[in-house]
Amino acid sequence: MALTSKQRAALRGAANTMDPVYQIGKGEIDDTLKQGIADCIAARELIKVKVLENSEYDPREAADILCEALDCDCVQVIGRKFVLFKQKKKGERLRRPARKMKIMLYGGTFDPPHNGHINNLRAALALVRPDRAIVMPAGTPPHKQASTTPAALRLQMCACFTALSPVVEVSDWEIRRGGRSYTVHTLEWLRSCDPAAELYLCVGSDMLLTFTQWYRWQDMLSMAALVVESRTGTDEAALHAAAAALEQAGGRVLFAEAESYPCASSDIRSGKLPPEKWPEVLPQEALAVIRQNRLYGSL
Repeated sequence: MALTSKQRAALRGAANTMDPVYQIGKGEIDDTLKQGIADCIAARELIKVKVLENSEYDPREAADILCEALDCDCVQVIGRKFVLFKQKKKGERLRRPARKMKIMLYGGTFDPPHNGHINNLRAALALVRPDRAIVMPAGTPPHKQASTTPAALRLQMCACFTALSPVVEVSDWEIRRGGRSYTVHTLEWLRSCDPAAELYLCVGSDMLLTFTQWYRWQDMLSMAALVVESRTGTDEAALHAAAAALEQAGGRVLFAEAESYPCASSDIRSGKLPPEKWPEVLPQEALAVIRQNRLYGSL
C-alpha cells in the first residue's frame, strides 16, 4: 500500500535527526549491500542512506534500485541522502540474520591519507572480512595537536579508501560531533546503531603498546576486538606481550600483517618529503585534493 502524504510527513520528521546507517561509494549496489540494508531495515523499519560523491549512482537512482530490490518505500531524497521505510507486517517476527554483522572502525587524522594507510586497511579487510568498514576522520584527536587542514578536505581525501572494497565507507560523524574525538564515544555510537553487531577497532602497532593509556580503554575492550596493523621490523615480542596483557583484561587482539610503507603524514605536512615525491606515496584522489587546494605548500 502506497504511503499517504500524512504518513510521509510523519516519517520525514522521524528521520530528520537520524544519521545514515549505510553509505554507497564507488562499488556497485550488489547483493551483499542489498542484504545488509535489508537486515537493517527489517530491524528498524526506517533508515537513512547516503550516496558519496564518488559513487556511480545518483541518490534517486540508488533509492529506486533498493526500493525495487527490497520492496520498500522511499520516503524522501534530499541532497545526497535518502530515507527508506518498510513496515513489518502485523504479527511478523523479526527475521534475524544468519550471523552477526561485522563492523570495523578505521580511524585517524588522515592529514593526509597515504599509501601506508591504504596498506593497513587492506590487511585488516583481508583478516576480518567485515560487512562494513567505516573510515572515520577524527575531529580533534586527544593525543595530537588539532589539524590545520580543514576537516571537509580531510574528509574529501578519505574517499581514496572506498576503492579498496564495496564494504568501505567514510563517515563524518566525529567531525560533525565536534570537540575532542575519543574512540570510545565512536564505538558507543556504532553499538547504538546496531546493538547485535560484532565491532572491530583497527589500531597501529605503536598504539597497541600504549593502549592502556587511552581514555576508557577497558570499555573499548569490552565493545570491540582490536585489529593490530603490525608491520615487518616491529618489536614482535613487545607487541605480543601487550596483546597478552590486554587479553588477560578481557580483550581480544588480532594481528593483520600489513606491508611496511616508509611514509608518515607528518613528512608531507612538514616538507620533509618534497612535493615531487608525493605521487609515489599518495593515492590519486588525495593528491588531487591537495593540489586543487594548495595544501602543505603544494604548487
